[in-house]
Amino acid sequence: RLHGLRVLIVDDQPTNRRVLAGYVRRMEMEPTAVEDARQALNIATAASVAGMPFDLILSDYHMPGMDGIALFQALRRVPSLAATPVLLLTSVDHSEFAVRAGECGAAHYVIKPIGPAELRDAVLRTLRGERRAAGPRPEPEPVQGRPLRVLVAEDNAVNQRLVVRLLQKLGHAAVVAGNGRLALEALETGVFDAILMDCQMPEMGGVEATRRIRESEREQGTRIPIIALTAHAVTGDRERCLEAGMDHYLSKPIDKQELAATLALIAGHPVAPSHSLQLLQEAMTLDAELTPP
Repeated sequence: RLHGLRVLIVDDQPTNRRVLAGYVRRMEMEPTAVEDARQALNIATAASVAGMPFDLILSDYHMPGMDGIALFQALRRVPSLAATPVLLLTSVDHSEFAVRAGECGAAHYVIKPIGPAELRDAVLRTLRGERRAAGPRPEPEPVQGRPLRVLVAEDNAVNQRLVVRLLQKLGHAAVVAGNGRLALEALETGVFDAILMDCQMPEMGGVEATRRIRESEREQGTRIPIIALTAHAVTGDRERCLEAGMDHYLSKPIDKQELAATLALIAGHPVAPSHSLQLLQEAMTLDAELTPP
């Protein structure tokens, strides 16, 4: 039912656009991605005039200038676009967003982060015209083990806020470093139980930072769990991460349940040098169970 449908993706974050476009292609639909709502409005109008209208618009809510709800309202004022299905994605507080969405009639939305299976279900609901919103997934239960102090190496401000909020909801503390070099500096002055390491960062990426951390640990006789964060845009990312010494691998957008399970593993199994191989084996098993086919 989805094969060949034309989808307009609107998101100001390049990583999010790449990930969503990948999800859309996996559903055998044809994505077109733009970075802001005004550009989306112009492209949707031109496509409609040309007789090739989009079958669905997939838009982020929180964008500079015109946000997703403003885009929805603008589309409804254009006769040729008024019936175009719009699915909104949001990472803001559900109740606050629900009020705005309800006031303007935007009935179809999902709470980020979102995986491919959940997105597919939301797309089908939207195309069927079901007049109900897709509420947020149940929040992960706080870990039963010890709370962790987690170093978050991530350069994107939006992703930083999202990861910190997820960690806080799970009962963990977070310290943010904007790139690999700053992460190394943080490790010199602070003690952490785990690192969430973005692979693509300016100045020093996650792979190089991990190599340096592992070199230092060989001299000290310690080992800290490092979890790779990647948009999996490049083939072989998983292998490069593990070869560099990372212990686990999470794809963006980050799945809350998968993050909770990974940190629960660390919280329940404190890592010492003799246990590092055990952690890697358990993490790889967990990854195989959680990664959708």
